Amino acid sequence: MIDKERFEKLLEDYPKAKTVTEGAEEFIFLPHAKVTLLDGNEAELDMLLCPHLREGKPTRLYFSKQLKTRRPRNWGPSRILEKEWHAISWNGVEASLSYSEMIAEHIGALIRE
Repeated sequence: MIDKERFEKLLEDYPKAKTVTEGAEEFIFLPHAKVTLLDGNEAELDMLLCPHLREGKPTRLYFSKQLKTRRPRNWGPSRILEKEWHAISWNGVEASLSYSEMIAEHIGALIRE
């Protein structure tokens, strides 16, 4: 279940964010989000935050496309909301964080060397 207070705080950083549901699962959709990579380039893409346990991970951040990074990442596809999403295999982001912190931690894992 999406925590209303944490979601309202997330809107300060991602004003276009909205909650979406597939079956019994709730996600946070972040359209046209910008991610700055280590090389300084900025990628614009849709992201989907799953702030609860899914696929054996406490939280997940899915991207509408795989991003090129300096170091190869273990990307895995998932079909959610009738769309193909991509996430790296990362197990270090706890559900107790704020939603903005979750996103920052997932992106940090993605762009770390």
